[in-house]
Parts: sequence; structure tokens; C-alpha cells
Amino acid sequence: MSDPIPKRVSIVIPVYYNEGNLEPTWTALSQTLAKLPADRDWEVVFVDDGSGDGSYAKLVELHRRDSEHVRVVKLTRNFGQVPAILAGLRAARGDCCVVMSADLQDPPELIHEMVDRWNGGTKKIVIATRARREESFFVRVASRLF
Repeated sequence: MSDPIPKRVSIVIPVYYNEGNLEPTWTALSQTLAKLPADRDWEVVFVDDGSGDGSYAKLVELHRRDSEHVRVVKLTRNFGQVPAILAGLRAARGDCCVVMSADLQDPPELIHEMVDRWNGGTKKIVIATRARREESFFVRVASRLF
């Protein structure tokens, strides 16, 4: 019978002009992932998608601070979110992968529940959706039009 919790969880985060978000995102993720059972491992794979700000330098700093848990992939230019995610999935070493945004729009607290629902691979894909958004009327309309 397969283990319900993977031995290694990979979090894949595409990064594009997110310099100011990376430290809070890293802090929230590391605090959440540190609560995994002691025999579990985790990594965060950040993929810099050709950012022109200081995102890559910040990612290198995070890697220097915790090279055990932080991996950085740098794309040569901006390829877009989906190719950046695919690059991160290819670089990930985990038994399961969670894809998140770099700006904490996706709550890290949901990682444990999503991994539990993955259930040792009996579920191939686990998707979280937002029940409701706390955004202005203009943003909601623009989002629906998109």
C-alpha cells in the first residue's frame, strides 16, 4: 500500500517581476512546510521567467540562505507562465508537486490538505479553487471578461 503522504513535496512557483513578494512568500511557505512530519522532505522550485527587476537576485539570496530547500531555475527570457511552470515541474524532485503564485494569492496553508488529498498518488491531480474573491467590482468584471 502506498504512503498517503509523499516523501518529498515540491512547490513550483513561476516568478515574473515579483521581487517585493518573494520574501513574504518564502517566509509563509517555509513556516507551513516546516510543519510536515519530520521524515518528510520538501523543496521550493522558483522559476524566474525573465524578470527585469531584482527577482533573480532575491532568489539567489534565498537559495544561499537555505540551499537545502530552495532551488532556482532562470529562464533566458520571458516565455510566459505556463512554460515557466513546466520548467519548474521538470526541475522538481518531489513525489508530488504543488504549483503556486509568487504573490501569496494561493494560501500556503492549503498545501497540507492538498497533499493529503493526493493520497500517495491515488489522485493524479488535486485542484484548489476559490470560493469567493475579495476584490473590487472593476477587478471582478475584468477577471470575468478575461
